[in-house]
Amino acid sequence: MISLVLSLLPGFIVSMTLNKVGGLILGVAIFLISFIGYYFRILPVLFNYWEVGNGYVQYIDLNSNSERFKALLLPFSIHAKTIDFNSIKSVTIQGNLSESEEMPMAIPYSGYLAVITAVLSIIHNPVDITFILTDGTVVTVSAARDLAYGKDKAIEKLEETFDQMSVAKIKVIDQTNHKVKLI
Repeated sequence: MISLVLSLLPGFIVSMTLNKVGGLILGVAIFLISFIGYYFRILPVLFNYWEVGNGYVQYIDLNSNSERFKALLLPFSIHAKTIDFNSIKSVTIQGNLSESEEMPMAIPYSGYLAVITAVLSIIHNPVDITFILTDGTVVTVSAARDLAYGKDKAIEKLEETFDQMSVAKIKVIDQTNHKVKLI
């Protein structure tokens, strides 16, 4: 909603000073560039949700284009998918946990800095968790956002996740470069 207002603002200004149709076209063009060029592409990276409960994994799949459009246009229509532990053959964690750094709160300095700092950390320090299901399906979720906003809490979440999976006799493959206990 904020993007819509901010992108239509230049169009409104142009329509007030020069031409109403030109202003409307400019505002819609800026909105489409931000909507498709930024939000549509970055959605699976920034808005990656997953959690592990007692015997299940829940996640929101935003990898397909239709799910991304649905999430952007009708966010309340997106529902988490659930994987029962009995359906998981193995789980692999990949990434570099020791180099990912928690981002400081940058809002007092600049709204732009607050957004871009975390985005850059998430992109440059990917930490993926891949679930191989018994039916051959592969589901990948990211822990990079969790690590960028709260490294200690994210590591604790990962340790609890893999402890639960080890108890459930799920094969856990650790391909990270870290100095923390995960299993």
